[in-house]
Amino acid sequence: MTILEAAKLLNITRQAVYVAVKQKKIRALKCAYQWKISNSDVLEYIKNRYSRKTSVINGELVFDKSKGEYSVTETACLLHVPNNFVYYSIRSRGLKHKRKAAAYVIHIDDIKEFSQRMGISVNL
Repeated sequence: MTILEAAKLLNITRQAVYVAVKQKKIRALKCAYQWKISNSDVLEYIKNRYSRKTSVINGELVFDKSKGEYSVTETACLLHVPNNFVYYSIRSRGLKHKRKAAAYVIHIDDIKEFSQRMGISVNL
């Protein structure tokens, strides 16, 4: 398949496919003037693609649901607000959080307390 076909299948831009090829995350061969990618290489990329839901730091999950830890996006979904509102609330409105590497981790108890303070219903 071509770069454009791979991009459509992966639901990413053409440029993102070129970057993945350059970083050797997707194997591709250049035939004449066009890159060719095999279906198996695209499937391998999908299998190994980075996901925040499964990312690990020092052997433990970044967002461990068994401990009640949520990401900004998941918190925004629970509160029915945009992601930017959650980021703003972290910076200025006192939404408690902790950092794990570059990620904001918000505990469910902090989400409940914040929603009561702000008068927002939580979807649990």
